[in-house]
Amino acid sequence: MRSSIASALIVISLLFTSCASKNGSNLWTVKSPDGKLEITVELSSQASDVSSSPGEGSLRYWITYGKKVVMDKAPLGLECEGESFAKNLVFRTASFAKIDETYTLHNGKRRNLHSLANQLILALNNENGTDFELIVRAFDDGVAFKYALPGEGEKIITREASAFKIPAGTAYIMPYDDPGQWWPAYENFYGEYAVGASSPTQSGWAFPALFRINDGAITILITESGLNGSYCGTHLEKDAPDGLYQVRLPEEADGEGVGKSTPVASLPWQSSWKVIIIGDSPGDIVESSLVTHVADPLAYAVSDYIKPGRAAWSWWSDSASPRNFAKQKTFIDLAADMGWEYYLLDANWNYEPMADLLDFINYADDKRVGVLVWYNSGGPHNSVTEAPRDRLFERERRRQEFQWLSEIGVKGVKVDFWHSDKQDMIKYYTDLLRDANDFQILVNFHGCTIPRGWERTFPNLLTLEAVNGAEQYKFNTAYPRNATWHNVNLVFTRNAIGPMDYTPVTFTDMENPHLTTVAHELALSIVFQSGILHFADKPDGYRTQPETVQQFLREVPVTWDEIKFLHGEPGKFVVLARRSGDTWHLGGISGLEEEKTVTIDARQFGVGEVLFIGDEAARSFKIQKLPNGVHEIKMAPYGGFVMTVKSDESR
Repeated sequence: MRSSIASALIVISLLFTSCASKNGSNLWTVKSPDGKLEITVELSSQASDVSSSPGEGSLRYWITYGKKVVMDKAPLGLECEGESFAKNLVFRTASFAKIDETYTLHNGKRRNLHSLANQLILALNNENGTDFELIVRAFDDGVAFKYALPGEGEKIITREASAFKIPAGTAYIMPYDDPGQWWPAYENFYGEYAVGASSPTQSGWAFPALFRINDGAITILITESGLNGSYCGTHLEKDAPDGLYQVRLPEEADGEGVGKSTPVASLPWQSSWKVIIIGDSPGDIVESSLVTHVADPLAYAVSDYIKPGRAAWSWWSDSASPRNFAKQKTFIDLAADMGWEYYLLDANWNYEPMADLLDFINYADDKRVGVLVWYNSGGPHNSVTEAPRDRLFERERRRQEFQWLSEIGVKGVKVDFWHSDKQDMIKYYTDLLRDANDFQILVNFHGCTIPRGWERTFPNLLTLEAVNGAEQYKFNTAYPRNATWHNVNLVFTRNAIGPMDYTPVTFTDMENPHLTTVAHELALSIVFQSGILHFADKPDGYRTQPETVQQFLREVPVTWDEIKFLHGEPGKFVVLARRSGDTWHLGGISGLEEEKTVTIDARQFGVGEVLFIGDEAARSFKIQKLPNGVHEIKMAPYGGFVMTVKSDESR
């Protein structure tokens, strides 16, 4: 698939306009293009007893939305070794601009995107006379800010002073993993907590974090984007007194203690963006593309080899199968029969004879199925023995491996067990993506960090795990119960910020049987988005389903032109519609113990006949052809449904 990016960045100096203004000697306001949202930045002129301000010459900000304060005064700035950019700051200049940009994504919520924002760049000096900049953008659906250090040399960042002051309400948020052999990997549950609650882990809270405030009238999601090897990934402190969530650098013990938790800024330098998405409903968060709006543009062209697709996968149903190529050929046959583009060969394949590997790849190629192969990212940063390992950590060895993979016909890699968001590991991620592109290799990260807009910058990155996904049916006795509501929450949290490799649509049971219905499982192929959709079940798990269900799985897209949020509440239920070409695919899932009814007006999606696949019983489907119109759709307890509307006149 060939995709291209067309960008137009219009930067217009605007000293005092309706969209951005200086409101006093030390106060600057930036409005969203529609005027509904405002972010105000203040440079304090004297010491303050307000907990959100560190004192004289410090920066803080607050946000109003629809004339109401939705984020109260919170600090900004950086602390570096030997000097501070969080206090004793002195104003130099302020410049305002309009950002107007269009770009294309081949892997995400929608294909063609328009980013429109108003921007403030506030230039200051610290007490040593060193230059420091705060860059703020206001969009209709939120705010983003980052820092810049002009000049030359290096600075060691010891703390990021940024924080988020959330009013009273409910948080849907995930504890950040304490360091361990398998952690951090962003694989906890997005539970429901009161705003301001302390994390049950010592390491704090993870991004993204979702908040419902003003009795549910306002929804906020905070995360970060535009991360590259110039900075580390961050998360949030354990305690959030009075709703003040403070940014925290990586844990020193992450990644087996390898690498520094304090990033080194090589000047001139810019941080990643902190992203605050704001809307009237949870659906505004789901539909937002703000994370990719502020991500770095394409690092390289979208070449023909970059093809999102569907994949069969044997490891979920038979973890020993990667060492048995004869068994895995049955999954190649499944992928070929279903028209799926790929098969994922998982861990420990390298212990089998090379001749068998090459025969297997040729077998898949004859069936028009591309092979993806698993690698351990280690390196000294993890102690996991699953193999192959120690082939990707060093750049020269990595490029040799990618060249060999390209020569034998492998299409992509799944790289696992990262366990750190330190600066050196972030650089490893981005360097690996660039090297993989040089040899036309697709990439899938597992045991990894969250998406931070990389699908825009590095188009060969098709998906990332960073989710407590379907593999947990093999390991976690509590997973089936929690998955009922966790699957719903993922739509509003983890998958709202980028592609998510949950490995869904498992109809059969592993060690810990499903509580969700088979229709719920089928709907995950729509409500979850991933550039590679790994179907995790065994061949009979799909071949024994009704022909209509099998045909749905043959046709389900992974690239989307448009998204619409239809219904839903975190922890309860969600219904989405996604368009690919002239066909709309609707998916709904429920995390409720009781039956849930939703109203769907199919006329908004076109004039064609409607295919409906829903709940007959927990382990069986109800399949109907419905006239185009308004329908009351019932989801069973922990149930779900899919609908397809085909029309030449789809709107």
